[in-house]
Amino acid sequence: MEACTQGEAEAPAEFAKVVVRPATESDHAFVMDSWLRSFGKGRTWIFRGVQGDRFYSGHRRVLGEILDRSVVMIACLQEVPDAVLGWVCVEAECVHYLYVKNKYRRKRVASELLSQARAMMGEMLFCSHQTGQWRRFSPGSKLKFSPGHAYYKQTGE
Repeated sequence: MEACTQGEAEAPAEFAKVVVRPATESDHAFVMDSWLRSFGKGRTWIFRGVQGDRFYSGHRRVLGEILDRSVVMIACLQEVPDAVLGWVCVEAECVHYLYVKNKYRRKRVASELLSQARAMMGEMLFCSHQTGQWRRFSPGSKLKFSPGHAYYKQTGE
């Protein structure tokens, strides 16, 4: 997960109108691209030995399946709902991935996305994708890393 939030300062006035909304079809390409790029750069030991092209083509299929069965929420500016600051992808008790653009990190965007995800889905216990940044800095860093959650549909049992 790609969210750097340790020591988050209060959001400046320019970010006071941040809202979280459901993702739309027009967000899909950005979510997929930002997930692949940021996770590809910060991937954990599981994927380090996989060559770039094989990783990206193979993982694109995995992410497509995850996105089809999950809820994606977008953090954006209230005045400009198409201005995406970040997003979170969740399913049942699993945060699959959380991404915040560099410019908006440490401004409580990740915390707000996780808060909204918990309000909608209940308590989050696992994450299926994590990067070194996620483990060190994220408000969700206490989630248990469970890459298997990416590969099977959760039943809620």
